[in-house]
Amino acid sequence: KILSLAVSVGQTVQAGQNMLVMESMKMELALDAPCEGTVESVEVSVGQLVTQGQLLVRLAETSP
Repeated sequence: KILSLAVSVGQTVQAGQNMLVMESMKMELALDAPCEGTVESVEVSVGQLVTQGQLLVRLAETSP
């Protein structure tokens, strides 16, 4: 279940920046950006139930 979203489409994120928090088996799990980039799309909303392997956020990596 998605508990909170910390990014929106078009936003620039830094590597390690929190993008969302989800809950699984009563544990909160943070999803952080793996690299610097721009959020292309957010495929989920707060309260939504998600499954393993589901696309949550699409991130376009910034070229070095």
